[in-house]
Amino acid sequence: MTRLFSTSFSSALAVALALTALSARAQEAAGPKPPMVSVVAAEKRAIAARVTVTGSIVAREEVLVSPEVDNLRIIEILVEEGDAVKKGQVLARLSRETLETEVTQLEAGQARLNAATAQARSQITQAEAGQVEAAAALQRSQSLRQTGNATQEQLDQRTAAARTAQARVSSAQDGVRFAEAQRAEIDARIRDVRIRLGRTEVKAPATGIISRRTAKLGAQTAANSEALFNIIADGALDVSGDVPESRFGQVKLGQTADIQLPGGQTVTGTVRLLAPMVNAATRLGSVRIALPLTAPALMGNFARGTILVDQKTALVAPTAALLFGPGKTTVQVAKDGRVETRAITVGISTGGLSEITSGLADGEWIIAKAGTFLRNGDRVRLHQTALDAVLTGVGDAAPLGAGN
Repeated sequence: MTRLFSTSFSSALAVALALTALSARAQEAAGPKPPMVSVVAAEKRAIAARVTVTGSIVAREEVLVSPEVDNLRIIEILVEEGDAVKKGQVLARLSRETLETEVTQLEAGQARLNAATAQARSQITQAEAGQVEAAAALQRSQSLRQTGNATQEQLDQRTAAARTAQARVSSAQDGVRFAEAQRAEIDARIRDVRIRLGRTEVKAPATGIISRRTAKLGAQTAANSEALFNIIADGALDVSGDVPESRFGQVKLGQTADIQLPGGQTVTGTVRLLAPMVNAATRLGSVRIALPLTAPALMGNFARGTILVDQKTALVAPTAALLFGPGKTTVQVAKDGRVETRAITVGISTGGLSEITSGLADGEWIIAKAGTFLRNGDRVRLHQTALDAVLTGVGDAAPLGAGN
């Protein structure tokens, strides 16, 4: 019986040893498990390229209102900064006393010249009558001289009288012309003063908003002086901003821009003007972006925003999955449980996404983060992750499923 127990124990031990050896060989054949990596599927999405712009709020057109009459006092100011005004509205009034006195004096001179002109005309009438009488007397003397009934002396006297009468007519006519010229001059001076009187009301040349007032009560107006008022024409404002030289060529007229204003409000504007050159010192290009009239902005406010320069639906991948090398860009694709390094062509990049124009197909699984030290042909296990989860930084916590 002892021999039988010994034989059975030996057989069981041999079987156990054989199984242990078999398990070790199986484990040795299987080797270590491949690493698990997060992968994300390339997919088609709407993608937009934007260019950052920073600048200040300025008036689209600023109208300067200056006095058109010199050496007059400001006696009344009717508007303040921030007021909305209409074209032709009176903004301020200047003193009129000096000009009104000048008009009165000129009108008195005009009346005197009118009387002088009338008198000169009557003198012409008298001179012409004398000329007719002298001419008739000369004609009678000439007839009498031919018949011998008048002396040569009488004829000479009548001839001199006729010439004198002619000279009086010419002198009277010259007097009328001189009086009329003086009257025309004084009429012009009166019109000029009346125009200046009309300009004692300083009026808005355009509809808009008063952005600045330098007019002060009692101040004297002067030529080439500072404008009394500044008006934002139609209340229209622009962002005067700068764009880096490398992106300036992508900006076009009419493109939309999202502008963030002080206080956190964002409005949509439109690119209105582009500078024809880049600043050689700053390497920045200037743009003007028209803001909507309802934008809650003030001149001088700082503004920051982005200009939409391109928009399309394209195959995209996380920018973090791309490896940018000298002369080429690559991505690691997980295919049949192995890593495949593939060269790709990249289009626009924004918001953590990059457009893939070639080298990758829709739905292919790619390693979610470049630089994981995987080599071409390495075996991997897949941790499938949603694209949005990768973009928000929670990709490892939001698997779609797991591969072997």
